[in-house]
Amino acid sequence: MDKNLVLRAAKIDHENTQFFKVLPRWNKLSFLCYDNSVKSKEKFMHPLRKSVLHAILACSLKLILILFSAFQISPIYTQEKKPLFKKPTVGEIEIRLFELINKERKKNALPPLTFSKELSDVARKHSKDMASREKLSHLSSEGKSYTERLEEGKLYFLEHGENLASSDSFMAELIHLGLMASADHRENILDPDFDIVGIGVISNKDKNYYVTQDFLKSFEFKGEEESKKEIQKLTDTARAKKSLPPLTYQEEANQFARVLSERKAKQLSLPSIPASFGETYATFITTPSIAEANLAFKNITNSLYERAGLGVWIGKNKKYPGGAYFITLLLFPKNIYKDMSEEKLRGIVLQEINKIREKNGRKHLHLDKRLSQAATKISSNLMAKKDRRYAISPNLRIDIIPYITDVPSALPTKVREKIEKKNVRKIGIGIRSRKTPKSPKGTFWVTIIFER
Repeated sequence: MDKNLVLRAAKIDHENTQFFKVLPRWNKLSFLCYDNSVKSKEKFMHPLRKSVLHAILACSLKLILILFSAFQISPIYTQEKKPLFKKPTVGEIEIRLFELINKERKKNALPPLTFSKELSDVARKHSKDMASREKLSHLSSEGKSYTERLEEGKLYFLEHGENLASSDSFMAELIHLGLMASADHRENILDPDFDIVGIGVISNKDKNYYVTQDFLKSFEFKGEEESKKEIQKLTDTARAKKSLPPLTYQEEANQFARVLSERKAKQLSLPSIPASFGETYATFITTPSIAEANLAFKNITNSLYERAGLGVWIGKNKKYPGGAYFITLLLFPKNIYKDMSEEKLRGIVLQEINKIREKNGRKHLHLDKRLSQAATKISSNLMAKKDRRYAISPNLRIDIIPYITDVPSALPTKVREKIEKKNVRKIGIGIRSRKTPKSPKGTFWVTIIFER
């Protein structure tokens, strides 16, 4: 900003103001001079002439009183004098500066800015801080930058800019001219990306005015559920172009993806993907625009993936101080187990169990036919929602662990804990499968019996 220009303009203004103040004094002085001349004339009058003059004045006064009572002349009232110029309040200066900004943008074929009360509160607070220090600075007295002050005001934005000015003039037009004369300040005023503005004007004890103009490209984010629906619509459209069916979103996977998104945004360590999910491909995206999110998703048009989990968290972090969408997409490959025989499925589960035992220095287990038959019966009852109990010899020391999964090779925690024990010597595995509305690709009812 060309500070000298504003100060010069302010000086001219003050001289004009002083002119209006002096003019009445000249009038007053002129009347005093006139009175003095009369008195000086009185000092040089002859005594005889003075007595005759007094008699004439007395008669004239009586005549005036008679005429006044006869004609009932109305008394004369003097008109109240009004000030030639009213000094504007700081609020009026703010509004006038806002009008001048939009007038300037209109001249340059740019859309008008919207006045933001919340942003003006941030600007006003900074102007007050500068006025108390009598110093122009984008840093507050606490060392906070413009970005940090916006975060403190809980404002979301995509882009931001700030103009600062000080002047001893209260005329908004002169302040605006000074800002427009500076290339950097002019650039903020005429930036086509900005859509809202906040203005704060504060005067200090020395009657200097401190001005803050805060500009933003606003970020109007959508809610989490609305965002998820829009992302799902985008992925479905992308898959349809490749003649692929829409992804099937699973609630448990959605909830876990939401946890990942929040922790990713807060830059916290991420939890491990549950073993029950099986093979999982995870994609993390941070963007201020949902429309751009679809371009960043990888493998959404891969025919290998049919199921998914989607989580969205909206917030800010150091990298995205203005706010963004933090999105997690979990992709699961199609169920390769759905067409396998139960005997092959038992072999896959046993293979995963022995991998864990081998890693922990334990001997491999072998399927026990009798225990496997008992386990298969329990799985059948579970699938049919019947009693899971099954008659097993009371002399056997056994543990029965039933569970439901979409991926038989993904072992639950209870099974993993039991596998690592030394005293397990025999194992039986029973698996039954069926398609359901919630799991159109197939669900597996698995029962594992350990004999100690």
